[in-house]
Amino acid sequence: MAPMDADRHRIFLIGDSLFAETLAQWLDQSEGVELVCSVPSVAEALPRLAQENVDVVLIATTEEPSTDFRLLLDACSDLPVIQTDLQQNRVRLITNHPIGQRPADLLATIASLPKRRQIHG
Repeated sequence: MAPMDADRHRIFLIGDSLFAETLAQWLDQSEGVELVCSVPSVAEALPRLAQENVDVVLIATTEEPSTDFRLLLDACSDLPVIQTDLQQNRVRLITNHPIGQRPADLLATIASLPKRRQIHG
């Protein structure tokens, strides 16, 4: 694991594939990030996340996330979760911010989201 640095984003990696291992090696050698912990499953991550001070959770999978994914979002409501895989050639950023129960809170949350760019055909 890379040495601790206040300017680095602290990453918690979840995954048990060769893809996850390769990603861990790449992150460990990258500037601007610190790989704090790497575990094979969400079930193993949940107790560790309570002990670690991280900025983001990265899930590296070769398949769709399991039902444990919802448990992770519930346990880490203040952390962004990034899910990346080899199958879909994309990265998903999931943020899980609690909002109030009033309709105005929902509308304010929607208004704060970035707009998608329009695709002209």
